Formats: sequence, C-alpha cells, structure tokens
Amino acid sequence: MIVSPRKPLAWMGVFSLLVAATVLIPVAAEASSNCGTSSGHTLCATAANTLTGEQTVTVTDAPNNGVVFATWVPSSGPAVRLIQMYAPSPSTNDYSFVWPTQKYLDGSGTLSLQQGSIGSAAVMIAVTLTNGNATDFQHNPNDWTSYLPAPWTGANDPHILAVGDGPSNEVASNAMANRIAAVDPPLFLFLGDIYETGTFTENLNHYGVSNIDHPGQGTLWGATADTTQPTLGNHEKVNVPAWMDYWHGHPVYTSFTWGGVLFLDLNSSQNMTVAHAEYNFAQSVLTAPNVPPCVVTFFHIPAVTSNTTINSNESDMWKLLANNGVDLVVNGHQHNMEEYKPLDANFTAGTPDAHMVQLISGAGGHATSSNSKALPGDRIEWSKGQTAGLLDMTLGGARNGNAATSIGWQWQDVRGNDLHDGSVDCGSVANHAPVVNAGPDQTVKLPAQATMQGSVTDDGLPDPPATVTSTWSQISGPGTAAFTDPGSPTTTVSFDTAGTYVLRLNGDDSALQSSDDVTVTVLPGGVVSFAVPIAASADDAEESAGSVALANTVLKIVDRAGVDQTVGLRFAGLSIPPGATIQSAYIQFQCNTKTIGAASLTIEGQAADNPVTFAKTTNNISSRPRTSADVGWVPAPWSTVGAQGPDQQTPDLTSVVQEIVNRAGWTSGNAIAFVITGTGVRAAESFNGTFAPVLHIDYS
Repeated sequence: MIVSPRKPLAWMGVFSLLVAATVLIPVAAEASSNCGTSSGHTLCATAANTLTGEQTVTVTDAPNNGVVFATWVPSSGPAVRLIQMYAPSPSTNDYSFVWPTQKYLDGSGTLSLQQGSIGSAAVMIAVTLTNGNATDFQHNPNDWTSYLPAPWTGANDPHILAVGDGPSNEVASNAMANRIAAVDPPLFLFLGDIYETGTFTENLNHYGVSNIDHPGQGTLWGATADTTQPTLGNHEKVNVPAWMDYWHGHPVYTSFTWGGVLFLDLNSSQNMTVAHAEYNFAQSVLTAPNVPPCVVTFFHIPAVTSNTTINSNESDMWKLLANNGVDLVVNGHQHNMEEYKPLDANFTAGTPDAHMVQLISGAGGHATSSNSKALPGDRIEWSKGQTAGLLDMTLGGARNGNAATSIGWQWQDVRGNDLHDGSVDCGSVANHAPVVNAGPDQTVKLPAQATMQGSVTDDGLPDPPATVTSTWSQISGPGTAAFTDPGSPTTTVSFDTAGTYVLRLNGDDSALQSSDDVTVTVLPGGVVSFAVPIAASADDAEESAGSVALANTVLKIVDRAGVDQTVGLRFAGLSIPPGATIQSAYIQFQCNTKTIGAASLTIEGQAADNPVTFAKTTNNISSRPRTSADVGWVPAPWSTVGAQGPDQQTPDLTSVVQEIVNRAGWTSGNAIAFVITGTGVRAAESFNGTFAPVLHIDYS
C-alpha cells in the first residue's frame, strides 16, 4: 500500500487550522464573555460581539469532561443547535469550536452553552451575526461532479478505504481520520454519520475543514474530502441541506464508475421499497447496458444486522441488488466490523444463488460497540467489536486503466494491522433454475388431441453444457396421456379416456431443475347422462316473508297459506367438466298433495361458481344473485299423490345450467342452486319427505 504525505494538516483540528491560516477574530472586535454553572460544571464562553464568517468560540469546562451543547438562540426565530461536543477537543484540550456563521441567518441573539444535557442550566453570551444573510445562508457551489474520482491509470491495482460512524472530534475518531489521510487513498467511501446530527458547525468541527474548500489545508476527515464519496447517515438525515452543502450539492443517491467498478451510492434513510424513486433509480442503473463485471453498492444502514434480523425497508432493494449482479454491499451504522457470508436474494447462505457479500464497516472511532449480537453463525462469517478499524479494498485487475475482475479486502485496525481477509470474484453470476411455463389449462373432447403451449427458458448456465432439456410427463388422470414428442414444450398429446389429467413440463440445465403443471379436461365423445338428488335437509328450503324453513316435509311451490314464497333447491357434487355443452336439464318432483289450481312459476339459477347450502337467516334465498337466464313453468295439474311423471318435471333448464357451467370458476364437483318464484302452488315431496327432488342432466 502506498502512503502519501500530501495532507500534512490532517492531524490538526479546526481551531489549529485557523491559527495556522491566521483566520482569527479581529483584534478590534469587542468580546462577549460569560462564566456560569451548568450540571455542576463551570462553563466559560468567549466570542466576539459581532461575528462574520468562520469564527472561534472559546469554551472551557471545569472539570473538563462530559458532553457540552452549543445552541444559537436568535432574538427572532427558533433556537438552532450548533454542536454537541462529546469530550474536550484533542487539538485544544477544551470545548472551543469554530462557528461558520456564514451558514446561518443574520441577527442578534444569545449563544447558549449547556453541560450534560440540553435541559441543564445555560451559560449565555450575546452575539450578532453579520454576513449579509437576510433570507438564506451562503452556499458552497453545486459542483460535486468535479470531485468524482479521476480514472485510475496506475500500474498497480488500486486500494480504496471505507468506514463510517466516526466524525466526532474525539481521540479515536481523529486517529481514524489521520489513518485515512496517511494512506491517502485514491477513493474513500465515507459510510455515514457525522455526530451528533451533522449540523453546519458539526460538519466543520467534527468532520473537519474540507480540502475542497481549503485546498491543501483540510483537517481530520475533511483532509481527504476531494477523494471522498459520501453516503448519508441516519444521524445527519435531519440536516440534509447542511450535508449537501458540505459536499457541494452531492445528491442523496447516485452512481459512478471507477476502476472499472460500478459504485451505487444509496440513501438508506428513505423508502427503498419497490416502485419508489430510489428503487427505480437503482433498477435503471443495474439494468442499463454495459454494466461492469464488478458492482459495489454502499449505503449507511445494513439490510441484515445479525444472523436473524432483517431490515424490512431494505428487503426489496436487497433482492434487486442480488438479482442484478451486485457483488458487495458495504454499510456502516453498526459500530463494529462484520463480514457476512455470500447471501442470495432471500438473505440465505449456502444456496446456489448465494453470491452477494455484505460488509459492515462502522467502527470509525465513535462509541465502538461489541460484536455480541453479530457472532459468526448462519449468515455472519466474521466479526470484530470494541475495536476501531476500517475496510481496505483492492480492485483486482484494475491496474493500467483496466476494469476490475475481483475485489479483495482486509479488515484493519486503526494502526493498519490486518485483522481478517476476504475476496469475491466479480461477474460470477449465480446459476438460476430454468423458467418453466406449462401453458394454460385446456379442455378437449375425445378423440381430439391437446396441443401443449409450454415454454422453457434458461440463463445458459452452467457452461458447459450451456443447454437445457425439456420433458413432459403425466402426473395424474384416469387413463393414459400419450405425448407425440415428450422433449418438446409445444408437443401434442392424445388421451384414451375422458376425465381430468395433470401434465408436468420439466426443465433441467444439468444442475438445477424446475417444473410447471397444466390441467387438461378431456370430455367424452358422446353424451353423458346423470341424475343427482337433493342430498341434505338444508339443500331444499322455503322462504316466506324473509323467514327461511329448512325441514318441511312438503315443498309448497310456491304458495303456502296464501303467501307466495321463494323456494330454493341446491344440487351438490355435479360431475360436469368445465367447457361441457349441456344437452338437456330438468328437475323431477313427486306429488305430495293434490294441487290442481293455476300456477305460473319462474326458475332461475344462483349466479355462483359453487353456492353454499341454505341457512335460517333472513332472506337467505331471495337475496342470492341470479342468472340472467330463466325458464318459465306453467305446470299441469298434479292430481295423483305419489306421481313422479312428466307433469312433475320442470321444462328444460339447459340455458340456466349452461350459464353456470360457463362461469370462469366452475369446476367438476361444484354445486348448482335454483330459485323458484311465482304464483299458485304445487305440493312436492322434500328431502325430509319420501322423495327428494332429482336434477337430471345430459352433457357432451
């Protein structure tokens, strides 16, 4: 690894830089100063009465430990948090900070200092900001594209660094910044979180003076700002304008290609699910022509954070990345180092499609955590906690301007000691099983053949053999299905017996197989006749004034005691295949009581694929939807008790039955219900009597 001294001021804090650059408070300016007690500490603050540009605020704390908050409280307008300082600055050994007043609106007010919490007593000084900012702060130029990394043409494969969760102006954080500056990588991926909330003042004091704004004078993490590509962290998401301004208009998600590697820089603090803007952006980038073999995606919050925990906001994005050739997903957020096993689109290791590796590099120096919840297991390959460290990646094959073909990495502590190594070969797309479609379900009539409309497509892997074979087989059916060419997805098949057949098309690429089934209903060549009686007490019923009776021994069709009622008849388990042509249909009754008066009836079907039995609920029969087809019936007199001849038969009900059988949801074995209305009466036996009504059907 090449170490460069080109950033000699990287170790310096912001205050030290201003001293070095002689950007000091004007001598003539009067100072505002105050000391007081906050949470048992003595805080003293000093600043010029009138502040312009970047100005030092001197803050001391006795006994010089703990957290100190600085807040700007303008006379008109809401309070604005400036900075949360976790410890004395390593460069000044106190809580002094530089206030970039040009990033705030002009006005007079008080600078409030609090120790321990924002609820503590405040020590305040009066100041006035005068930068000509009446309505807006002074923006950096929107020229972030000028700081995309220059093409790599070096004779060696380039090293890039990646880490997040550090910038806080603490000893460990600053040591990490110094390490990055000493390595001087041609590309640094900052993985997010500038503490505490990425305000303008925290960006300057915790991330450091940007060498974009002060060439050759960058400090801390800002010493490598000109070769940094940042991703937005969850801490600074509340101050996106400040983040974008620091990075000269850098968008919250983007992409770039460097070293022949496609880098996809995403924002995990917004919606990453299907059809949202960021998902659509990532999809368009990954499916564009000529995507390089190596693809690295980086964003702050990981999609999977342990052997068991998955971030639901990122599940869709993870699948998109895994299914479109991404090799590495690099994150921060967890304040440790974690390397995951190759995972598939469902976060599973060890499958044929498992190829994408997640690397969590969040040990940037602020509050490093243990790895107790991220020990090696089903998903995690390696982890390290309680140690500040970073990720050093090598783009294998990218020397001399070539495109990388592999990516290797070392986990290093802040001193550069190697902790663990790993690598991935790029472009090693996982083999997927063939995609098989057996085609739509069909109905044919003997002796006709069925023409299968199947298809089998494959990704050409593995190679060799780079071929896929197709095979038809019979899964079930009452007879034999004979395929003309079992190896062709579009063959024909003949049958020797009527009935329902399930046929399967299988695709095999020599490593993986998949299949799909199709149902073929074979109708007999002639006419099929059958008769089905009412089979349950709840399948013939009478409804009078909304009240339903299920157990009467006599069906009064339709007048009972002077009230014209609605009669329901349900016939279950009808073996009529979809697509059948109804030749004839009628219901046979038996006379229970001599009834010879005039009657005029209408018979309709229930417009349902498989109607349920009748129930004793109000209007249970009359409220059911009806077929558009209906049949009128003016029955002859029923003068002989026990008769079950032509006079006790309904007219032909073919139109009603055909409409029901033609429904998309009809299948053999379903039920049909009829609803009879009208005037007059014919008294028939019921299921609870001596002869249940019988439905006779002929179909072909």
